[in-house]
Amino acid sequence: MTHRIDFTDRYDYGTKQNNYDNRPMAEVTLVGPTGSVRLWAVVDSGADYSQVSAADANATGINVAGAPSASVLGATGSVSLPQVPNVQIDVEGIPTTADVIVGGTQPLLGRQSFLAAIKFGMDDTGWLYE
Repeated sequence: MTHRIDFTDRYDYGTKQNNYDNRPMAEVTLVGPTGSVRLWAVVDSGADYSQVSAADANATGINVAGAPSASVLGATGSVSLPQVPNVQIDVEGIPTTADVIVGGTQPLLGRQSFLAAIKFGMDDTGWLYE
């Protein structure tokens, strides 16, 4: 059985709309108790949760003290990082709430965040959403 999904929007790789990157990138706003910060995040369909840097968490007032640790597995091994629940992340202007891993450098937009906000797809020339 074949399913067809028609998407309303597309970000072509390597264009200004995709932050000139050849990976799927989304503009997100991380919202905390003391402010917000706009970020370009890699849309990572293999990541369960979104990930932001400690500097971005601090800039928005997201408190990691007392947050439970989550084991994050990457290409070079695993590391335990704080996992903060119920953080507001606006994905392409659509507000959503998700758990966020704090640490690392490149922001990642994980499945829990982007699937709550948009319908999502990819092909060999770009990523699609609605």
